[in-house]
Amino acid sequence: MQVEIRAESDEDVPALHDFFRWLKDDQDGPEEVRLGTAAAERPGAMGALEVIQVVLGQSTAAAGLVMQFVSWYRSRGDGRGGAGFTFVRASDGLSVTVRHATDDDVRRILAVLAVPPPEPLPAPDSSARSSE
Repeated sequence: MQVEIRAESDEDVPALHDFFRWLKDDQDGPEEVRLGTAAAERPGAMGALEVIQVVLGQSTAAAGLVMQFVSWYRSRGDGRGGAGFTFVRASDGLSVTVRHATDDDVRRILAVLAVPPPEPLPAPDSSARSSE
């Protein structure tokens, strides 16, 4: 599963870079993590936005990513406050935005990342004939 993590505002971009370094430095972190760009989707943003792109190999990896976010957030205990991030499941665009690492935020992120994406609709059967 591919996940994108986006900064909620321009003020959150340095925190996004910091979280990216945290993920890259963690030996137990995702195998594939990179800093990329995505189209600007937040109000007032122009051009491309930097995003963290993560590839998760199994459903349990989603829980690991969330726990890494919580650990990173709590390590910032120097009064810098929350960093607004949007976690986006790339397969269907399902997303959640959080500003802190509260228990509720963790549940909300897991609800997006751990729930399997919907199954694609089957292709129409070309041999079926109209009843008209």
